[in-house]
Formats: sequence, C-alpha cells, structure tokens
Amino acid sequence: MIVTENVNLIKSIPSQYFLEVERIVFEAIANGNKIDELKSELLKRYAITNRRAKLIAKDQIKKATEMLERRQLIDAGVTKGFWLHSGNYKPGRARKSHVEAAQRAKRGEWYDLRKGMLIDGRFTHPKELVNCNCTRKIYAELRQLSRFAVDKNIRMAA
Repeated sequence: MIVTENVNLIKSIPSQYFLEVERIVFEAIANGNKIDELKSELLKRYAITNRRAKLIAKDQIKKATEMLERRQLIDAGVTKGFWLHSGNYKPGRARKSHVEAAQRAKRGEWYDLRKGMLIDGRFTHPKELVNCNCTRKIYAELRQLSRFAVDKNIRMAA
C-alpha cells in the first residue's frame, strides 16, 4: 500500500506501467537495494532521462523508508514528533513553509505522527513531497522509547 500510493504520484511514466513500477520499487526496498540500482532498473525499462530516473528512485525509496519508520514508531506508541528542516538546499530553493515548520518545532510545537504537520493548509510528513529532505525528531516518554528499543533490539543506556 505504501509503495502503491507513492508510485501513483509519478507523472513521467505512463499509468499503464504503474503496477510494474510498483513491483520494481517494492522489490528494491525489500531487497535493500540502493537508489542507483533502482535508477538503473527504471532506465532499462522506461524511456526516461537519467536525471528523472534518479529522482524517481531517490524519491520512492525515501518516501517508503520514512513511512515504514513512522509506522514502527506509531506501533511502539510514539505519536509525537518535531519537524526538522534538512538545511540541505540551494539558497532560494528551500520550501519556506518547511523552514517555518522547523522554526515552530524549535518553539516546542510538535505534530502528531499519525496525521502529519499542518503545512500550507494540509497535513504532511517529512519526505512526502518530491525533493523534501526534512526529517523528524521524536517526542516520547521513556516507557515508549524502551518499548521501541526492545522491538528494535536496541540497547538503552542505564
């Protein structure tokens, strides 16, 4: 489902190929393939430029990874997060609303991981928009973190 939603957003590949692209993206994620491997597969199959294939590969893997991580946090009972702007952008190219969301987080405003952060009149999550490199910092109580650590086999400091 995660991959299906994301693949349906691709505009440069005709919609009749979406099921095939969905399968390719899903296999790449399931196999732990890197962005370049997915890009190569897209280039072999579709008449798209190298730049476009790289953008699609990077975007699809980032979105799916973010969604899976968010689902794991929610399943562990962690539901609050702070928006972090990547700061990795060319001057004038950053989404002003994402920078503002990070400033709101610095003032202590958290968002519900189940809904997303209200930005530009809609609820969104980091990496949801194309070329978004924003991330989140989680807000959790110790009991939530320890449950998440047990689920992930992470050792917590005493």
